[in-house]
Amino acid sequence: MKLHPILLAAGLAALATTETAAQPTITWGGLVHTRYTLGQDVTPTGADADQRLGFGVRRARIRMTTTVMPGTRVFFQLEGSGIGETLIDARLDHDLSEKATLRMGRFLGAQPRAFGGTLVHELDVTDRAAIAEQWASTTRGADGRSYGLEYQYQLADHTLQVFAHSGNGSAARNYRAGISDGSETSGVDNLGQALALAWKWTPGNMTGWEFGAYSGYDATRFNGTPFFDQAVHAYYGALPGSQPFRIKFDYIGIRYVDDRALAGGPTGTINGISLMGAFLVRDDLELFGRLERQDANATQTYLAAGGSWSFSERLGIQAPFHHNRISLAWSYQGDSRSGIEPGHLVTAQVQVYF
Repeated sequence: MKLHPILLAAGLAALATTETAAQPTITWGGLVHTRYTLGQDVTPTGADADQRLGFGVRRARIRMTTTVMPGTRVFFQLEGSGIGETLIDARLDHDLSEKATLRMGRFLGAQPRAFGGTLVHELDVTDRAAIAEQWASTTRGADGRSYGLEYQYQLADHTLQVFAHSGNGSAARNYRAGISDGSETSGVDNLGQALALAWKWTPGNMTGWEFGAYSGYDATRFNGTPFFDQAVHAYYGALPGSQPFRIKFDYIGIRYVDDRALAGGPTGTINGISLMGAFLVRDDLELFGRLERQDANATQTYLAAGGSWSFSERLGIQAPFHHNRISLAWSYQGDSRSGIEPGHLVTAQVQVYF
């Protein structure tokens, strides 16, 4: 993969400093998820189900953080698992104080913990919870990003995020037109805005526990009508391998203001719950299981079971359990509508994070 011009330019700009300027610091990193899968689609009863066996790259990412000056950072992240590279994150962070930070650009703002709050190298299974992925595709888009401005406030045990944004991270919501571009609005007639708040509590006297809540309102009509969304979570052992036994509960809901079905989409409300449990068989091996249920036009049930072997632990690499893993997972999707056969997916995935 060739070096993306945006990252190259940013790196050269950071290096091209005068003798009197503070020297920026640049940190690079990346992640890759390679996998081998066997899948069978959800199919009407009696029809031949599509089946597929093969190799793939689920994610391939390069990230760069530049500390321009104390308290000010620029972050870029590229995703290259498709035909070409996609710039998925481009943000500027500025620390207002030791506890407060202002963030702007395209990024994962305040949202349900099960999606953006669980980074891709922290996944319990080979993918995020299905209810979280459904939330993203129904609201901000599949990658969960949006263009906006966020205020973050950090105390010892509490984190607060307030995020004003454009509704989703599509190119159409990147309002970047100049006065001479032919259209000052880029052809968009919309004064709607979106606002989201997220809170997380990690009580110091309850090691391993984490609680949080999220609430949002989107008036941008990306989905045709305004909607509210909300989530709560309770975790013991948020990160893979972090506790001998872990349990995680998530609830995510969406309510459309006019309770009107969207064309080919969900009805007025969507509610989903997810329960995940895991335990360490030994220091380098964790087994997991997850049960999910989502109610929209129909009730869907998702199951997942499997395990992760950490070669960070096994080979003595100076990295946490969850950074470098080989995972094997079986997943299931069932549909409450009669005449529908369930889907299955078996995934063997290698993760390398640096």
